[in-house]
Amino acid sequence: MDWGYSQMVDRLRDLTMTETSDYYARVLSWYSKGGFTDEYGKFHSSKYRYNFDYWEVLNEVDLSPTMMGQPEYYTRLYDAVVNKLHVIDFNLKFVGMAYASLTLHKLDSHWFKYFLNSSNHVTGTPIDMITFHYYYVPASRTDPTTFPEMFPEIDYVIPLVKQIIDWKNEIAPHVLTDMNELGSDLPGDPSSMVPFPEIYWNAGAAAFAYAFAKLGGVGVDVLGHSQMVGYPTQYPAVSLVNWTTGAPTAKFSVVGLLKNQISLGDIFVETEWADQHRVHAQAFVTKEGQKKFLIINKSYQIIPVDIVGASSMTITFIDPSTGFGPPVTEKASNPIVLLPFGVVIIQLS
Repeated sequence: MDWGYSQMVDRLRDLTMTETSDYYARVLSWYSKGGFTDEYGKFHSSKYRYNFDYWEVLNEVDLSPTMMGQPEYYTRLYDAVVNKLHVIDFNLKFVGMAYASLTLHKLDSHWFKYFLNSSNHVTGTPIDMITFHYYYVPASRTDPTTFPEMFPEIDYVIPLVKQIIDWKNEIAPHVLTDMNELGSDLPGDPSSMVPFPEIYWNAGAAAFAYAFAKLGGVGVDVLGHSQMVGYPTQYPAVSLVNWTTGAPTAKFSVVGLLKNQISLGDIFVETEWADQHRVHAQAFVTKEGQKKFLIINKSYQIIPVDIVGASSMTITFIDPSTGFGPPVTEKASNPIVLLPFGVVIIQLS
């Protein structure tokens, strides 16, 4: 892929943005309506009739030289595309911004405040969700002792996300929020061919579980672990699956672990933990009344932990011993031994 496409400085030749919105209308029709009629009146048939719930308009536009610092231009383009697609599928919901600068530790209030203000849009244009991205990156591609650096990177972004939520709640409280690109990466991506140690998959899994636990109380509606498939020249360290076999990595499996063990309606409770620098612990009570812990080893060390007052437990975990396999469930008692970057759900008996 030529990543230079995002650096184009020329704006659209059609200032009404009709050409662009027509193009996206054809894309939507191709995949959801069985085909489209082109600008010359010719119908092109396809076999596709997919149903889409959400449509995101462009990606990471705040990094584009064309729109950098100019949400006004993007908002016009968003309105043109959304109102054209809404005619094709009235039930389709629309997603805007895809803000990328959090990864650069930048937060531009003008982008959020302008785009979220309905008075800056064509009357009736829906804004159903906004998205923003964040990647946490250690200093070394090959040295696993640096991988714990991803956890303070997550701590850094928490107040920035809180600020976004506050702006959203003040200006457009009905709009949902989605960190739809949240994940780990390594120096040298996307093009480096230098291999990285397999334990990186576990470090990335532990970091996402930590982000999930920390962001759960901030008010983000959706977290999306990025990305399904990467490969050399296309951000291999971001991938959730093994790009040669398709096998799920620990980064993929941790999403299933969290999804299957923690549900909407479960309640996070205040948790005291002595070794907070190396281990993150979050107690919660399920809506069925089960008492559980999410335990995350943030270090490249083996750490034994004790759950005070627990005599018998069931644990479900992902760690270096599970490799490219699914989470493992087994009975356990104190102490529970956390392998480096292990993620464990403990259910008290």
